[in-house]
Amino acid sequence: MNKGSMNAYVLPGTELTVSGIAIGASSFGSEVDMEGSFRQLDEYVAYGGNFLDTARTYGQHSISERTIGDWMSVRGNRNEIVLATKGGQELGPPYVRTLRYKQLSRQIDESLNHLRTDYIDLYYLHVDDRSVPVEEIIDLLNDKVKEGKIRYAGCSNWGADRTAEANAYAARTGQAGFVVSEIEYSLAAVNHPNDPGTNNIWMDGAMREFHRRTGLSVCAYSSQARGFFTQLAELGEAGIINSMHKQYYSARNLIMLERLQKLSAESGYSVPMLAIAYICHQKRDFVTIPVISCLNTEQLQECLMADSVELDAGMLAYLEEGRYE
Repeated sequence: MNKGSMNAYVLPGTELTVSGIAIGASSFGSEVDMEGSFRQLDEYVAYGGNFLDTARTYGQHSISERTIGDWMSVRGNRNEIVLATKGGQELGPPYVRTLRYKQLSRQIDESLNHLRTDYIDLYYLHVDDRSVPVEEIIDLLNDKVKEGKIRYAGCSNWGADRTAEANAYAARTGQAGFVVSEIEYSLAAVNHPNDPGTNNIWMDGAMREFHRRTGLSVCAYSSQARGFFTQLAELGEAGIINSMHKQYYSARNLIMLERLQKLSAESGYSVPMLAIAYICHQKRDFVTIPVISCLNTEQLQECLMADSVELDAGMLAYLEEGRYE
């Protein structure tokens, strides 16, 4: 893919035009130092990327937000960026959920300060708190839109039932609802079932049907399954069992790796490129933007090329077989 040629999409229900792949900044300023973060961000925009994904809780003292704020200030490119961040948790650990008006208002102001901007394009609620009525949450977010502090709101790690309830209330009252849901979504199926009481919601068959039915856009975090397929190929099964990837270790994910390796040998595309390209191709059902996280520009370049990978119907069916059982 030539630099500057990344595909772009309008998120339904918004005026936001975003690149086909978002860059996740969870490691910026911490695992990836300031200089390395700037290099990745520069490389990303050189490829035509404009969609940045961070959160107030990424890194000590919100270092990820601060790093992005410094980069935008130095580059003078804030108006060229679609900026997404997340709130609803206090800095931790422990990461206590806070979706009440006073706490969330403070968090938005803190994020604006860290990011050195006066508005956030897309503000996610990082996790749900089912003790807080959706009416209160939607009213709060619309107040912040009216104040000009956020442009649009999204939910992250929310169950389909609460997402639908919130958007139904917004529609009844003539207010803006959630325009995007950010959930874990990759070719690797997670071992544990979805539980609205946990911090992570992932794309299973029921969630996929919800998005097909409603058309609600998805931003897919952990779109590379946290490097599971690459690590499995490099370390073997013994290495994976004792790693952070244990949540993905299963017979069907081993089969998925075999299929990715087979398609890689036939197509010449790498396994990471194919895994991300699969998420890119979900736009045939609803707008789906993979969020990628990399440790260096070499990894980033490989991942960004996935935006131009073409998967035909047969390849997609081959990868999907058994994924949503």
